[in-house]
Amino acid sequence: MIQFYARAETILLPALEAGALIGGLHFSTYVFGQIISRMIAMSIEELMLAVFILNLPFGHVRSKAAVYSRRWMLAIHVPVPFVIALRIYSGFGWKVIPLLVLSDIAGQLAGGKIRRIRIR
Repeated sequence: MIQFYARAETILLPALEAGALIGGLHFSTYVFGQIISRMIAMSIEELMLAVFILNLPFGHVRSKAAVYSRRWMLAIHVPVPFVIALRIYSGFGWKVIPLLVLSDIAGQLAGGKIRRIRIR
């Protein structure tokens, strides 16, 4: 906890000295973005695991829905903005997107498989 406060202090003090607007952004937006980007610093393996786990319940829902129905489409596409936010806030660029898509698909398939195993 002390380490977080020390990080927040190193972010807040330079921002306060710069004034209310920093690069056209409001002060709170700048500080929030800086704190989040430092809090969610993860390796690519951790990011892929987070995407996989995020997609498990959506894969479960998708496996119960009729193919190409509204529920099926939502189960596939709702986690995408969260995956994008995780990628951006963890500091990765465009090059990791294929790995995240694979993790996304694997989580969807594993969630559906868990449902089928649980039914038996």
